[in-house]
Amino acid sequence: MEDRGWTVTVSDDGGVSGQAPNGQESAYEKDSEACWALINIRSFDQFTDAEKKELFSLQLNSYKCLAGLGVDLKPAPTFQVYLDEGGEWSAYAAMAPDYLGANFEKISKACPQVTYF
Repeated sequence: MEDRGWTVTVSDDGGVSGQAPNGQESAYEKDSEACWALINIRSFDQFTDAEKKELFSLQLNSYKCLAGLGVDLKPAPTFQVYLDEGGEWSAYAAMAPDYLGANFEKISKACPQVTYF
């Protein structure tokens, strides 16, 4: 993305985040999709039913791990809701915002985020 002129941040766990300036969202999305295509990342709808079930199970395990640490979490969805929402739910997305920041490194080491590339 940086080679294409966008400012992004790479986290310690390899996550990439960035934000398009107002009015440039379409160009940003196009470049983001092109970059992901370079590393052959499949979208959720390209996974088999068995793979989707496995991903959901991994997310639930991560959710239980976070709950075990006392992290305040929104309720987990059912598998059907997870499918209906295109696999967008994650245990980490269920965390209350106050657990991010200083606690994030400790939490992510104890309960690694699920990746599914």
